Amino acid sequence: MGITLTIIIPVFNTPKDLLERCIRSIPFQDERIEVIVVDDGSCEETAKHLRMLQCEDASFRLHTQTNAGQNAARESGLKLSHGVYVLFLDSDDYLDSEAILYIIDLLAQNHPDILAYGIQYVDRAGRPITGKRRCEERYIPIETKHYLIETSALWGQIISRSLFFDPSIEFCKTCRVGEDLATLIPLLLKADTIAATNLNAYYYVQHNNSITHSQGEALSLDILLAFDFILEHIENGETYTQEIEWLAILHILYYGTFRVMGDQSAGIAARRQLSNFMRQHFPAWRQNPIFLMNVQRRGLPFWLVVTGQWRFYSLLKLLKSKLSKLKLFPVA
Repeated sequence: MGITLTIIIPVFNTPKDLLERCIRSIPFQDERIEVIVVDDGSCEETAKHLRMLQCEDASFRLHTQTNAGQNAARESGLKLSHGVYVLFLDSDDYLDSEAILYIIDLLAQNHPDILAYGIQYVDRAGRPITGKRRCEERYIPIETKHYLIETSALWGQIISRSLFFDPSIEFCKTCRVGEDLATLIPLLLKADTIAATNLNAYYYVQHNNSITHSQGEALSLDILLAFDFILEHIENGETYTQEIEWLAILHILYYGTFRVMGDQSAGIAARRQLSNFMRQHFPAWRQNPIFLMNVQRRGLPFWLVVTGQWRFYSLLKLLKSKLSKLKLFPVA
């Protein structure tokens, strides 16, 4: 029958309970699926647990390497893969096995380059937090410009393995914040067909010990390295100038500002670097129509953060907090 889908799981010291749930969520019985687990230099305890899981069910291949980072592990798994499509599964997340089997049928019937699926956000115990369905239909094509502005994670879609054969496509390994976004954007621009299904196939586990929840100033500025990578690796970026510029506004000026706001001393210098990068690479970003639309939708707090008026934002937040205690004004 042949392998339709390769699931690649990078592992680095993942807690046992999360790792077991991740691996056991995969429908190993289906011959159209191959699973490659890449141990990216984990401690002996994790490595031993992986070997034990493999002995219990030898349906996944285990590759071990010295620690090189998540994208390096994904790249190693890709080199060992044989599937027509690839799904990158983080080792603390897990899948809906029935949805995955249905999606494999969709892939065989429609042959998209990229297929996005619904995502269910859960806590560590698996309790739902929020969910995001990609579309209202079981299968619907999506324009690249629309998908560009709403995705940032490699695990958010299934990708045709053939896209990685292009010599201009490579995994970003220069940063820890934004590495997924930097790798994904060139892939999206290479794809001829992008589609989505409303099936919730992926369970994303939110917890507070991830990189995005524990960042210092230097790590926060990694987002600039990510956009350096993006700008170097997009060949047809001019076609999607507004979309890429909007992503820079969102990830550098908005999320980037929040990452450094807590540091009153070093944070000022970091915010200056974020602003200088935008002035250098996207000098007319304030006129971006996607940005202006989002200002109307998100309101004053969003505008204050993005335009660098973080002191006014802090004062506004403090004022709302005090008024809420008087039950005169709810906190947004």
